[in-house]
Amino acid sequence: MASTSGSGGADSREGGNVADKKVVQKRDYWKGKQQKTYSMADKEKILNMIEAGARTCDIVKILGVPESTVRNIQKAKREVKKNIESANKYFPKRYL
Repeated sequence: MASTSGSGGADSREGGNVADKKVVQKRDYWKGKQQKTYSMADKEKILNMIEAGARTCDIVKILGVPESTVRNIQKAKREVKKNIESANKYFPKRYL
């Protein structure tokens, strides 16, 4: 005969109650983590290296930035160049 006592005994073998287990929310590890913002000078340096023919993995090793950051800057190259040009127009180089 089949058992009609609920979950089939998996929880009773562990000896604990389901309510005793700690529930971890999704992305709990992200709480309090700040996202790093790169300056226009850093982005310009990355773009210059890309245009010189450097590979993404080389840029990551040299500058110590995440690969996704390099790829995102490469993908948004036009917008980043436009922002750099307008920043150079209104601000001296030392502020970037």
